[in-house]
Amino acid sequence: MTNWVGRPRIMVDWDGTCVTNTWPEMSTEWMPGAVRALHKLSEFADVVIYTARIGRGPEGPFPEKSDAEIQTQINYIRQMLDEAGLPWIEIWNKPWKPGAMAYVDDKAVHYTGHKRAWDDLVDKLAAMAGKEELIA
Repeated sequence: MTNWVGRPRIMVDWDGTCVTNTWPEMSTEWMPGAVRALHKLSEFADVVIYTARIGRGPEGPFPEKSDAEIQTQINYIRQMLDEAGLPWIEIWNKPWKPGAMAYVDDKAVHYTGHKRAWDDLVDKLAAMAGKEELIA
């Protein structure tokens, strides 16, 4: 277990984790239990939202975004959080991956670090991709 000085940070994905995944539209429907969970997590950790909606750069399937487009997305998320009584939750908009006690994401695959961890991950990801013939 990592020792934290002060409060730990928990990074939480937005689309498909906090709100329904309607990408690229802006969902206004919270996932069941998300608001309550964010309140409870905030009791012992600094909760921070991260999302590809405000990511910069042409990497992956996401086109380059203007500053105005990014600010529109930040304003949308901020409004949702504020209306849910979560004004203290930060929205991560820096270009680097922040350190955190945990990342919560609907697409995450947990790495355990045990002897066969990478073999298990490859098998799991192959199954998720519909490539069962590649599973050892």
